[in-house]
Amino acid sequence: MEDSADLKVKCSEAIQLLQLGHIELLANQYGYALAFGRPAHQAIHADLSACLHELGAHGFTPLPPLPEIEVSFLTENSSGIEAVIECLVETDSGAKLLVEFISTEKGISLEHISTAA
Repeated sequence: MEDSADLKVKCSEAIQLLQLGHIELLANQYGYALAFGRPAHQAIHADLSACLHELGAHGFTPLPPLPEIEVSFLTENSSGIEAVIECLVETDSGAKLLVEFISTEKGISLEHISTAA
């Protein structure tokens, strides 16, 4: 199991791909758990666009601050999920997106993109 610092670094790198618009690379490296049968890159793009629209944003801030990242480790469970990583990412409207990852013994996966409450 990776420690909190390692998970934060890896998720920061994934967030940077999202902020730079490298959606296909992000999808190839991290997948997308909530693709619901859609190709991962198309699902990420669609969900990101819907969230940005809901927040009145067009993208991310030009000089984005580091995302706020919180790592929660789970006790042993049947799903194999070791940790949930929640990242708050600032948009150009000032509102934040919630980008969630999960960590398993197989690595880190992009779980979901949504508007932050």
